[in-house]
Amino acid sequence: MDSSGMKPYPEYKDSNAYIKQLKYIPKHWSLVRNIGLFEERNVKNYPHLPLLSVSQAYGVILQKENKKLTERKDISSDNKANYKLVKSDDLVYNKMRMWQGAVGQSKWNGIVSPAYVILKPIIQTDARYFYYLYKTPQYISEFGRFSYGICDDMNSLRYDDFKNIFSLYPPLEEQHTIASFLDRETSRIDALVEKKQQFIELLEERRSALISHAVTKGLNPDVPMKDSGIEWIGEIPEHWDTIRIKHATYVKGRIGWHGLRSDEFIDEGAFLVTGTDFVNGRINWDSCYHISKNRYDQDPYIQLKENDLLITKDGTIGKVALVKGLKSEATLNSGIFVTRPLSNNYITDFMYWILNSEVFTAFFEYMSNGTTIQHLYQNVFNEFAFPIPPLKEQQAIADYLDNETSQIDNLIEKTEQSIEYLKEYRTALISSAVTGKIDVRGTVSD
Repeated sequence: MDSSGMKPYPEYKDSNAYIKQLKYIPKHWSLVRNIGLFEERNVKNYPHLPLLSVSQAYGVILQKENKKLTERKDISSDNKANYKLVKSDDLVYNKMRMWQGAVGQSKWNGIVSPAYVILKPIIQTDARYFYYLYKTPQYISEFGRFSYGICDDMNSLRYDDFKNIFSLYPPLEEQHTIASFLDRETSRIDALVEKKQQFIELLEERRSALISHAVTKGLNPDVPMKDSGIEWIGEIPEHWDTIRIKHATYVKGRIGWHGLRSDEFIDEGAFLVTGTDFVNGRINWDSCYHISKNRYDQDPYIQLKENDLLITKDGTIGKVALVKGLKSEATLNSGIFVTRPLSNNYITDFMYWILNSEVFTAFFEYMSNGTTIQHLYQNVFNEFAFPIPPLKEQQAIADYLDNETSQIDNLIEKTEQSIEYLKEYRTALISSAVTGKIDVRGTVSD
């Protein structure tokens, strides 16, 4: 349902600035100080109950069921005795993250660490309504206003401060109606977002398969095949060869920083390229740091040239970018290799797609042998063997992949934009409903 097509309430009144970003509210609604709505539940010594946590994204969750949070394994029963009791339908918020919307309505009886505040209703309320209310931009701003701390990321909202904030309080039956309306509509939006995210995953899988097939099998489906003899490559066209990086490629990386400090970065001068400057396979020159001519001259082996191919060797290993539109002198930080062909075996545009393919991923997994590698060492990279078609065929493959992946990337971008729109609409719909900008009475059947 499009909230823009919904009517406002018949009459409004001034909120008297109790909520700074909320000037008018429905005439029959109340504004109640939180001390009249909730008291703090501060009961401990229930170590047998399941461990809960609260996040901005998920609300209250069972830690053991949440794949994206690391389950704490270092909490003894003695420590758990200090954890706070949460009962079903309590509201729970993270003191350090309330100003970011880290609040949730619990579906379980459980326990949370002392870092959380548990709100027990003392009058009749629908906890769902207040969960939605406290996630709105108006209230997140209000919680930030009442939080305090040593820095922006460490602000804390104590219950003693929370209790002095005013909350909107519609009639109880209207709280039920608003909460049920939002349960229904946000579920629809969330389901649509999930479908679009699944579609993006399918597109990314198709993109990956397309690249890997093209760089290992070519563009002619009828060409005779042969075993490459390389485990991570498999079969290749009969007329193709394979070659290792060490026999075909110039590879250099910065060794150490020679005392380079961040306060040496300047507004003009040679570009210093880092992995964070890689954007969609190219270098974002506008985001690069600059260093002096003396610093640039210290290492001629990593001075960049047009059409060089860069690959990250630390952090996110294997992120690749082509050097295009080189504006002036440029060099590397210590987390990147620069590569270029040593002879006429391959074109850089083809190698770009090789390093973006499952061939390179499979090689890296093969060399890691099941262990976690945090660094791409040059002696390992040198052993990477890859397929080599004739140069004319390499160019055809590179052109084909440029075109095909561009279409897929455009579709992914449009889908991501539609997801962002849905999320923005979801936030606006919640805010409009719980603050009384739209009248949802009559939209939910009994």
